[in-house]
Amino acid sequence: MYMRGVKTTCTNEVMRDSVKGFYLEKFDIMDAGSALMISYKVDLSDNQFMHVGVFADKKTADSFAEQVMPIHKQVQEMGAKMEIIHGDITHFKIAGGVTLDQLIRRD
Repeated sequence: MYMRGVKTTCTNEVMRDSVKGFYLEKFDIMDAGSALMISYKVDLSDNQFMHVGVFADKKTADSFAEQVMPIHKQVQEMGAKMEIIHGDITHFKIAGGVTLDQLIRRD
């Protein structure tokens, strides 16, 4: 499993809420072909948040990143700073000891 995330520092709280809402609407409900398995957001401060997506593998995560790159560029043009984070996931568990490989995708 592989994760890709972006830590976004916005110019103010309104921008943070707008960008975060846009991500919720557009990234978290992409077509099934995007292979985004899990997505979550963390508010880090009044003007900063982190959006993380979990994918089956690095190739799928990189393909997803290419699809959203034009949107990231637009957010940066509005004045936000973005830091991309990524890497393999190990020892990820869900409450109760259920691991991601035990989950079944239902369409």
